[in-house]
Amino acid sequence: MNYSEFCAKLDALGLSKKDFGTMVGRSHNSVINWSQAAELPAWVDSWLENYRKARLLDEIAVKFSEIYSKGQEI
Repeated sequence: MNYSEFCAKLDALGLSKKDFGTMVGRSHNSVINWSQAAELPAWVDSWLENYRKARLLDEIAVKFSEIYSKGQEI
């Protein structure tokens, strides 16, 4: 994944580079410096995909909990 694709994925997830850096234990400057690299570290793409899936599952869990607490049948 290149830096442009990385930025697009962050935007789609509503994450800033600073937020991403904090979550993965990297400084904001380190993340910004990736713009100079031909390719980003290999783990970044899978991390973003797993983050996307985790957020989706969290949203589903909240909806399920809302339905369940109202006593509605699924």
